[in-house]
Amino acid sequence: MQMIRHSGEVVAVNGDTVRVRIEQASACSACHAKGFCASAEAKEKFIDCDTDGETYQTGDRVEVMVQERLGMKAVLIAYVLPFVVIILTLAFLTPYMSEPVVGIVALAAAAGYFLILALASKRLRKVFTFKVRRAG
Repeated sequence: MQMIRHSGEVVAVNGDTVRVRIEQASACSACHAKGFCASAEAKEKFIDCDTDGETYQTGDRVEVMVQERLGMKAVLIAYVLPFVVIILTLAFLTPYMSEPVVGIVALAAAAGYFLILALASKRLRKVFTFKVRRAG
């Protein structure tokens, strides 16, 4: 099972979850895709992780892990599916409406898609779980 891993620091402990601040990797500065990557824009990110019964304290150095297949699933949900919604809306409505109206409807359809995602956030948090373990 392939895992995506990032180093970080525990910034808050709340029962069986910890909030971890992820450090931006130094490789980002040399990456040719940094202009397109959301990770390169932020200096730090915060992720809530399951502790699996381990005890952590604020300031602990940890490694955050997520299954690689979940990363691909996240890309599909966040980028590919909204693109498909827009393209299908444009394709089906163009013969029936003017281009400006179709464009607005396509953007509204994408906004509706993201609204549905926001409403399903609790369910998505159950699917996209991050694990944490002590670094080193």
